[in-house]
Amino acid sequence: ANTAVGFQAAKNTTNNAVEAFGHQALLNNTSGYTNTALGYQTLYTNTTGYNNVAVGSQALYTNNAPYNNAFGVSALKSNTTGTPNDAFGYRALFNNTTGGYAITMGGATGTLVTVPNGASVLVYCDGTNFYSGISGSAGNFITNVSTLSGIVRQASGAGVDSYGCPQNQY
Repeated sequence: ANTAVGFQAAKNTTNNAVEAFGHQALLNNTSGYTNTALGYQTLYTNTTGYNNVAVGSQALYTNNAPYNNAFGVSALKSNTTGTPNDAFGYRALFNNTTGGYAITMGGATGTLVTVPNGASVLVYCDGTNFYSGISGSAGNFITNVSTLSGIVRQASGAGVDSYGCPQNQY
């Protein structure tokens, strides 16, 4: 069964197991399945992509690939066939079109940290923005780690372990 709430949400869906909440969420979906779209024009051009989650206005807007997760306004907006990817925050992985196995986290002021495929990177969050443990902010090493928390590790080409940054947890 499908669930659609909002103007033209999942309008063209012929397959089962999609959830679309918002104005034109999953509008062009035809046979894509097990997709969840929450927000204005999320997964808008998706037709056959499956197992995707998009939360935030125009998240995964041009996507037609499987296994992507986008949380934030315009997160993974330009993605077409890149898979799998995880994007967290405002415009995270915005320009990604075909690349896969990426994790990007974005902060409230637009700071982004990307964990490349096969890398282990210590990522900190101050409750507002994300910082690389190697470069810190503005290319400097972080010196006051007592006010930051979180770590993200990406395994090479296989599963992804992510330990997020709960806001206001120090």
